Amino acid sequence: MGFVGGACGYGSLVDVKPLRARVGAVNPILFKNGEGCGACYKVRCQDKSICSRRAVTIIVTDECPGCSGGRHFDLSGAAFGHMAVAGEGGPLRNRGELPVLYRRYAF
Repeated sequence: MGFVGGACGYGSLVDVKPLRARVGAVNPILFKNGEGCGACYKVRCQDKSICSRRAVTIIVTDECPGCSGGRHFDLSGAAFGHMAVAGEGGPLRNRGELPVLYRRYAF
């Protein structure tokens, strides 16, 4: 994500509840020229060697123009850390692309 708060203009709000930096950029199809701003998704990593079974709820704050396909999310470090097996947050963030399942979520 290129700048603080992303293209959606959330600025420093991404660091306070309910966001708590669990944010992400999505591919252009999900971003929908900005209509996707604020959409929530539950994302769960499928790599059981390093990921817990917990899904993380992220809020879309930006577009990831280089991302393609419906399953591509560029997640914040906090979002990655939430999905990790205890003590594996750092290694999970350094993995790069991971297989995920996701679904749109409404509070």
